[in-house]
Amino acid sequence: MSLYLALQFPLLPLEVCYSSDTPGPAALCEPNPPRIQLCNQLARAQGVEPHQSVASALARCPELQLCTPCPSAADSQWRALGLWAGHFSARVALVPPCGLLLEIASMARYFGSLEQLYQRLMTALQPLQFSVNSATGPTPEGARLLAITDQGLCLDPRQLRQRLEALALHQLPLPQRQLQQLAGMGLRRVGQLLDLPRNELAQRFGPGLTGYLDRLCGHQPDPPTYLQPPARFRRHQILNHEVTQIQALLFPLRRLLAELEGYLRQTQLRAAELGLTLHHRDQHHRRLLLAHRCGEQSAGVWLELWRLRLERETLTQPVIELTLEATRLSTDQTGTADLFVSPRQEDPQLLISRLQTRLGHAAVQGLALTEDHRPEYACCQRPPKLNRPAQQPLAKRRPSWLLAQPPPLAEPPSKLAIELLSGPERISSGWWQQWVRRDYFLGRWPDGRLGWLFRDDHQRWYLHGWFG
Repeated sequence: MSLYLALQFPLLPLEVCYSSDTPGPAALCEPNPPRIQLCNQLARAQGVEPHQSVASALARCPELQLCTPCPSAADSQWRALGLWAGHFSARVALVPPCGLLLEIASMARYFGSLEQLYQRLMTALQPLQFSVNSATGPTPEGARLLAITDQGLCLDPRQLRQRLEALALHQLPLPQRQLQQLAGMGLRRVGQLLDLPRNELAQRFGPGLTGYLDRLCGHQPDPPTYLQPPARFRRHQILNHEVTQIQALLFPLRRLLAELEGYLRQTQLRAAELGLTLHHRDQHHRRLLLAHRCGEQSAGVWLELWRLRLERETLTQPVIELTLEATRLSTDQTGTADLFVSPRQEDPQLLISRLQTRLGHAAVQGLALTEDHRPEYACCQRPPKLNRPAQQPLAKRRPSWLLAQPPPLAEPPSKLAIELLSGPERISSGWWQQWVRRDYFLGRWPDGRLGWLFRDDHQRWYLHGWFG
């Protein structure tokens, strides 16, 4: 059975103007004449209504924030939400105005059930701070129509018919003249229209009306045109006010990263590096790069890394625009994860990415072996890897803490009560650079510590490292 989820964002043209995640009473103002076009719930609670004059609205709510419509920003955000919805369905359609349609029947098993999918989607919408009406239905037009009145889950054709019958007739997207003619016939509800004979309706109103009703009830196919994700992710956002504090960029960045996550899951890719361009008022810009060692899809992970990255920055000029771009992508390797690793265990690659973001890549290094027998030249710094080295036998063990300058021992080990557990191991090398010839021993101190000792050609003893 086909099933679709429709999302309607009735306040999207207003909410794209918000500059924080805790907005006060706000309204979208039409310029000519100056009237209220949209208002949020906080404004409604104080008596502000659409089509009200601006003077009347300000008299009722003096702290009302008036916003100027920006159709391009609303359209861009609407299309970006289509990318975000790719997190929950591979088939997403844009439904004007400000609506989305997701095919979800094929995703039920992936999320466990349709109810779980619906709950996870609504939970994921909350951090984006967008008002939304939603409904499901077995037909695309039926789901869209039910979403206008926020009717939630509707899973079968019988239930769809019952809910459609209760809707007011003027909610149908029919020409105004047809609606007036139907009202003149005494029709007030959609159920009354559906009960009329099809042939008589077609003769009086033409096949367009009956075709629409057939698509609405599922008697005629109505395949949506699904959104195709772009070849690369690049989102540009104009901020509603000048940002002078670096942490204030996290609110618009949260929305951009949520859209990125939907894009990555829909295309089965991971972002290995992101670029964030800060556009300043004087037309200069600054570009910041942030990398993840193995690539990541989660918006929450990227937001945490960006928070750490932005802590190292200071704004010298106000920021008026942001551009987020996925500069390096990799294929999704989720299916090749270790079967025996607990899903609750934190990814060690994420820990390395956090450290590199906070401290810089040069400050986080790993160790690698080199082809040199001299201990002080036996390893070098390399980019960190998580491959665990094999355990060495006791005679070939090397200390985890190697001293940069071996201090001499005041007395031979026998006089210091140091028990020699293994050795000697002769190391003689370095004739081309710094020649050494030493006999190494593994020793245990009276307090239980394990150290690495060596004796040179002059029978002098030195401590070269400690075992952890």
